[in-house]
Amino acid sequence: MLRGSAIEVGWWLVGTISEREMVVMNMYANSGSDPVGVYGSVELDLEWANVQDQRARSVGWTLLGYLHKHPWGIEPSSTDQRMFERLARGLKQDMLCLIAGEPEEGLLLPKLQAHIAVHGDGSFRPLELIVEQEVS
Repeated sequence: MLRGSAIEVGWWLVGTISEREMVVMNMYANSGSDPVGVYGSVELDLEWANVQDQRARSVGWTLLGYLHKHPWGIEPSSTDQRMFERLARGLKQDMLCLIAGEPEEGLLLPKLQAHIAVHGDGSFRPLELIVEQEVS
């Protein structure tokens, strides 16, 4: 995840959703095959989000949201909040905002924080995150 870089990178998250949980099954690059953003920012394209949602629905999943790396921590910026609220309105569904920071010393997994932009009421709020990894 570009350790120590000020470049933001990101991936669309797809999977399953129920009233109680979202399960991320796969990730796709931001646009085309390039997940790299620019210094301190990642722009999300509503048209590309629709492409990812259609792609996910073709295998029984749905677009859940977006994971991106922050070079300065895991709190969402005001830009993140506005962008995810816009996506939720445009796609007419809730959107998961998952932010990754630097891993803690000695760990491989980055610090993660989840928020959700709720389509129905327009809110943007923290979301409980449970990380499970299936070992094959």
